Formats: sequence, C-alpha cells, structure tokens
Amino acid sequence: MGQLSIALLDGDATGPEAAKLVQMHRRWIGLQWGAEPERDIYLGLVRGYLADPRFISYYDEPCGKGATAFLVTAVEGTLGE
Repeated sequence: MGQLSIALLDGDATGPEAAKLVQMHRRWIGLQWGAEPERDIYLGLVRGYLADPRFISYYDEPCGKGATAFLVTAVEGTLGE
C-alpha cells in the first residue's frame, strides 16, 4: 500500500515508482499463490479488480481515490499492454 501511495502521488503510471509497485505487487500475489502468476493471468487478475467493489475499496480507501485504476494502468504499462 505504501508503494501504491508513492506511485500514485508521483502520477506516472509508466515511471520507475510504478514499475517498482508492479514488481512488488506481482511478487506479493506470488507469495499468496505459491508462485508468481504468468503475464496474462496476472493481467486478468488485476483488471478484474476494477469489476469488484471490494478490491476498489481495498486499494482506494487507504491510498486515495483512483488508486485501483492507477494500479491497473501501471500493470498494463509495465507489461506492455
């Protein structure tokens, strides 16, 4: 959450703070799943966040409005989507 707040404040979804955010988030997902997800699976997962108000609340409440959308944009930009 801290890195998401930093990257969101920076405002550049393709910048170094956003890239660090994506790396940390993907690693965190991997720890939960037992292995880092493949690119397309990871993209699908993160894009799904925007369809579920629980995820929007999870990211936006502590980090600020639009944090979930920023995370998705950062993942897409980092992974070349």
